[in-house]
Amino acid sequence: ETSFGDITRYFAEQGIKIYEKSMVRSFLSQLLRNPVYAQADLELYEFFKSQGAAIVNDASDFAGTNGCYLYQGRDVKED
Repeated sequence: ETSFGDITRYFAEQGIKIYEKSMVRSFLSQLLRNPVYAQADLELYEFFKSQGAAIVNDASDFAGTNGCYLYQGRDVKED
């Protein structure tokens, strides 16, 4: 298995930077978990729906060719 540390070391060895900075594990973890970087397919639509997310787009928009963005506004109440 490949760890976040393995990936960040590879980036450092190759001189790959993100926003002019070296990649760190915490940023990589956040980047990979951010739905902006997820392929918007029907499986993702069903997942968000099962989690109670208010989905603006129709299911037909989740065709696997776009990304998606999960937005939590200020008026969202925490449980």
